[in-house]
Amino acid sequence: EPNYRLYPMATQISGDAGAAYLWGLKNYGQSILGITGVAGVDINLEKAWLVTQGNPNVLVAMIDTGVDISHPDLARAIWTNPKEIANNGLDDDFNGFIDDVCGWDFRNNDNSVFDSATIDKHGTHCAGTIAAARDLAGVVGVAPGVRILPLKFMDTNGGDTSHAIAAIEYARVAGAKIVNCSWGGDDGSQALQEAITQS
Repeated sequence: EPNYRLYPMATQISGDAGAAYLWGLKNYGQSILGITGVAGVDINLEKAWLVTQGNPNVLVAMIDTGVDISHPDLARAIWTNPKEIANNGLDDDFNGFIDDVCGWDFRNNDNSVFDSATIDKHGTHCAGTIAAARDLAGVVGVAPGVRILPLKFMDTNGGDTSHAIAAIEYARVAGAKIVNCSWGGDDGSQALQEAITQS
């Protein structure tokens, strides 16, 4: 049989400072805010990490609020458009977006994918859940080796379906194989469904 990897039961998932709070990644019965978890009720991440911790060739589009691209746990994971020259005021790659070096803000129609920690908290949090660095600080993501493509289409008050669709199309053209859409609404949209199906 394979030489399986074994781990201590009562230890956190990584040496990152906030790793003990990541009960969804590794629940060893730790107490968080006075509530004791149930050991083993998690996603079995350690087994997955034996296969991969993420590959930098895998691009994950974060279609959400903005993402803090300078966050210490995320800065190394942020996608950079290889065909765009930063801050020259030109659409170097002829994709219709000027200076889209690290993604695009469809809500405000500009290249600033992070406007403030308050408005863009959700996108930054979700990006961290996926790709936060395994670096002894903050937390660690499920796949710290992947790259994140920030595509903002909403803020704390939500966003328009048309902007979400435009972000999905951008992600497809950029080569994202995974799209994180941690949002929803009460209304069904055929156009949104078609955009998801075609991507």
